[in-house]
Amino acid sequence: MYKISIHKLFLSYMKRNKQSPSEGEWEILDETFFNFILFLSFLTLFQQHFF
Repeated sequence: MYKISIHKLFLSYMKRNKQSPSEGEWEILDETFFNFILFLSFLTLFQQHFF
C-alpha cells in the first residue's frame, strides 16, 4: 500500500517535469531528482521508525 503511494508520488513528480529540458537544465533536473529520491528514502525510514 505504501509502495503504491510512493509510485503515485513519483508519477506526479515526473508529470510535473515532463517538458523536455535543454542541455543546461539536465544537471538541475538530475539534482532535483536526487533530492526527491533522498526525500522518499527519508520518508520510508521515518515510517518504519514511528509506525
